[in-house]
Amino acid sequence: MMESSSAQTQTTSDQPPPVAQSGTPARDLGYDPQVVQGPPPEPLPPSKELLPWDKLALEEKQKEEEKKRKEKEAHEKKEKEAQEKKKGGFSSVLNKAGEAAKKVAADVGEGVDKVKKDVRGKIETAQENRFKQQMALPESEKLWYEYTCTVQNGQTPFNGYLYVSDNYISFHAQSGGVRLKFSIPLKSVVSVQNGVALPVSDGGAPFVQLILNQRVKMDAILVYTSDSRVHLFYKFRTYHDPVSSFHDHAMNVIDHAWRKEIKH
Repeated sequence: MMESSSAQTQTTSDQPPPVAQSGTPARDLGYDPQVVQGPPPEPLPPSKELLPWDKLALEEKQKEEEKKRKEKEAHEKKEKEAQEKKKGGFSSVLNKAGEAAKKVAADVGEGVDKVKKDVRGKIETAQENRFKQQMALPESEKLWYEYTCTVQNGQTPFNGYLYVSDNYISFHAQSGGVRLKFSIPLKSVVSVQNGVALPVSDGGAPFVQLILNQRVKMDAILVYTSDSRVHLFYKFRTYHDPVSSFHDHAMNVIDHAWRKEIKH
């Protein structure tokens, strides 16, 4: 294990973690997750939510089906108008104007979707490159999703990047000349639980509490591993998708990745 340190390097704002200057040497800190007393909690039921990219694919499929439906309706309407054209009249002119307006609106919508898709592709490429550079895992390791979040290292919080990939939950933070970097093999995970990060009176690192009542609004994830340790993550953010709950989004992705790995 790397050298342990209690350096008070904290970057726990909601902004993306700072990027170290190129060529700046960083001192590696040891990672010290909490020790679990007694058996870990029983795993929660599997997530029923679709993974983000599966949900996106479903939405795109529905849009394509809607587009085909409208094209079919437009074709049928055009045939009907062709018959009315022989009769002439003001209604034929209005119909043509209406169809032209609809086509302009549809073209604008498709253009916006294309821009969003292009931007998304660039973000995914940047995230993939950052993951490979920071974590140095095997080239075959595929990134599922990137978040920013805070991890508890002993009693010191670190804000950095959380990566969920085929076989690992990984974390990387670098600031002030120090670096915290670790990967948790998904095969070593025995339970993934929800929790809340509670502020403390002295302004120090929050107290992360396991919550078994799923009606409570959660903001932390506790990952229990076979070495009787619990890894505490909170303050989730993603700059990839607009979501109603960053915590729920991350919990869904982690749960899917973990269950897929332990099936093998």
